[in-house]
Amino acid sequence: GSEMCIRDRKAKKAATLLTKNEPLILKNSVVIHKTAKPALIKTAQLYRYCIPFSEPMCFGDNTITEREGFIVALVFDDDSMGYGEAAPLKGFSRESLFECEQQLHCGLKQLVDKGFTTISPSAALFALDCAINKTPFQFKTTSTDNTPLLLGDTSTIIKKYQALNCPNKVKLKVGRNSIAEDIKRINALLNINNTLTLQLDANRAWSVEEAMKFSISTDKHAINYIEEPCHSLSESLQFSQITGI
Repeated sequence: GSEMCIRDRKAKKAATLLTKNEPLILKNSVVIHKTAKPALIKTAQLYRYCIPFSEPMCFGDNTITEREGFIVALVFDDDSMGYGEAAPLKGFSRESLFECEQQLHCGLKQLVDKGFTTISPSAALFALDCAINKTPFQFKTTSTDNTPLLLGDTSTIIKKYQALNCPNKVKLKVGRNSIAEDIKRINALLNINNTLTLQLDANRAWSVEEAMKFSISTDKHAINYIEEPCHSLSESLQFSQITGI
């Protein structure tokens, strides 16, 4: 897996190499592989990675110190390649890492043996779908967005912000503490820099009512966006329609 430029601290492949030429048609998926001539899989590999965080992150009731996931790598008969990634998050995703691995094993075996997979919609199916449709995938990325993510309690975030010479754009996680604490934190930053633009991520923490309470008590003109503010997509869309955020 070194050629893929992915850190694999456990130094293990999650699956053995599978080889067989079979017509590739993905069924029971949102996207069907559409070509005049069906593609053939020459090889299929599954890699597991584990990347430690520079500091712990909280998602709901879970605190994680590393991110684990899988990379699917397919080589087709024309030597083109397709990649997909599956990285379910504990306390956030429907399936566990173990369940995802089992689904990927099953899905890859079905693709190689039968040319299609019947696994249900999941992070695993997303990874296979990306690989089959050769979704653009970069192993080495250079971020064009240098917006800092500030983590910690309010006093820690203020110190980090000031240590960065008070930039005009920052990212914050919200919804991990009380709404009152989130509002206090944001207002403290805006008191330091009233031209500050905020990129917020709530990780589906709020109901529509809670999200509304938050937006009413903050300067919405300072908010660039809130990523996944509410429990469901429909609630997030409802919140956006009401507030314009």
